[in-house]
Amino acid sequence: MTRAAWRPLGVHSGATGADWKGGWERPGLAIPGRVQSNRAMTDSPAPLVTPQIVSLDVALGDDSAGIVRALATLLHDAGRVDDVQVFVDAVLAREALGPTVLPGGVALPHARSAAVTTPSVAVARLPEPATFRDDTDPVRLVLLIAGLGDDPAGYLQVLAKIATACVKYSFVDELLRVRTAEEMADLVGQAIGRR
Repeated sequence: MTRAAWRPLGVHSGATGADWKGGWERPGLAIPGRVQSNRAMTDSPAPLVTPQIVSLDVALGDDSAGIVRALATLLHDAGRVDDVQVFVDAVLAREALGPTVLPGGVALPHARSAAVTTPSVAVARLPEPATFRDDTDPVRLVLLIAGLGDDPAGYLQVLAKIATACVKYSFVDELLRVRTAEEMADLVGQAIGRR
């Protein structure tokens, strides 16, 4: 197929070059992992983190795959992800590119996916440190960022805000000391700038 059969991603007939969002798409072709939506991650009316997608002091698995699957299941049960396996595959593919573990025992696995119906941050505080990856220190906190497939800017903005907060030891200490899922959701929501 020639490039002429493709057009800039997000540009419809009659659009200008200013509408280009990067990448290419073929009109009429469904692209796996890409959802057609105008919602931005940071503009979503739903809060990014809620008590229903917070797990406190529950063993979720022995490695990144088990922990990510358990958090993705919480997202699914809350109606925020419609296909757990598709989302888990996207997160693990991103994780294979490089570790998302920060100093202080915090992991920030993340992915954009068509399986995500509501942008979200699922949070786990594990009862004991777990090996997230063999080449990183064990983690006690996991913040799983689920972005819409077509919102790279909003997704990166949330990722940057969470990463900035998580490199502050005082913030990590607060995450380790909260007593309820509501407190955890509030604390993470404040770091992002909204709840």
